[in-house]
Amino acid sequence: MTMQIDKRKIKKILILRPRAIGDVILTTPFIRTLRKEFPQAQIDYVVEEFVKPVLEGNPHISNIIILKRHKLKKEPENIKAIKNKLKKSMPSVKIIEDIRFYLKLIKERYDIVFDLWGNLRTALISFLTGAKYRVGFTFRFRKYFYNIRVRPDIIPKYNANYHLDLLRAIGVEPDSDRTEFYFNESDDEFIKNFLKNAGIRENDAIIGLSGSGSWVTKRWFEEKFSKLADIILKEIKNSKIIILWGPGEKQMAEKIINGIESDKDRVFLAPETNLKQFGALIKNLTLLITNDGAASHIAVAVSTKSITIYGPTNPISWSPEGNKMHLTVSPLIKCAPCDKTICPSGTIECMKKIDEKEVFEKVKNILELS
Repeated sequence: MTMQIDKRKIKKILILRPRAIGDVILTTPFIRTLRKEFPQAQIDYVVEEFVKPVLEGNPHISNIIILKRHKLKKEPENIKAIKNKLKKSMPSVKIIEDIRFYLKLIKERYDIVFDLWGNLRTALISFLTGAKYRVGFTFRFRKYFYNIRVRPDIIPKYNANYHLDLLRAIGVEPDSDRTEFYFNESDDEFIKNFLKNAGIRENDAIIGLSGSGSWVTKRWFEEKFSKLADIILKEIKNSKIIILWGPGEKQMAEKIINGIESDKDRVFLAPETNLKQFGALIKNLTLLITNDGAASHIAVAVSTKSITIYGPTNPISWSPEGNKMHLTVSPLIKCAPCDKTICPSGTIECMKKIDEKEVFEKVKNILELS
């Protein structure tokens, strides 16, 4: 559905895409296009707290609005009593916080709202803002919360382009699907100091390995990363390998290092970083080899060469099409892609089928090695 709107009357815009890190990065072409089309408008974005750094520093956004998840974290055994009390009080606290949140959005009197996620909560938020124009996808009954409805045209396609279709529905043509990620000089300086202290030079082939993944099914096995590292160290003489990790993943990174059998003096554990520093680290790499996830999307956004390993997810959906700087590896197996967080067979056969030698062929390709 395409609707002609009076763009001159669009003064306040709200974007809804609360999570996750990579998914929000994929909305940055949408944000940039909005700013070009509405240079004087207030453009606000609703996200959850842990995703906020993705948008910080983005010059196209006016305000970042935090949406709480109301999910209690696990507490230590010695405070279970406090946890139980909190559980009892949470329903009323949740209701009060939700009311405050919705009243805040209603008070802003947005002219147009874009729901880039389309789950029940964001569809409801879109409706409750009272915005004259509410743009979203035709997902089941949730479509009735919008008055400008967009039917996905090609399934699958690069997710950044799905978002841009919502702009086309109001007559706005995007410039490109190029994503963005911002960090500052202090973040870059922190990483450059790490590289200097580690003895890693600019003319080294600095290759990052990231074994993280939000689903266990999206994680190529640590031992395969270790074997890949051994091949890289043997075949690329000026290579230095950095094992990347995020919150709760240090043990995984150390397992990869412990599985490497040769030249460990050329292998380094990345320092603990925040998300901005993590982005700066990826920017300073020659190449990133990673599972499907945030690191892959950051690499695309900061123009660092990357190879992304796909198992249950579809590379067409999550990697820019035809971009020679960003290659993918996926298994030739009937059950993939399945988009399942838990493997139905329990074997994660899709990841088993991907061989480290196959990945190294991609390394040779992208680094133009003979």
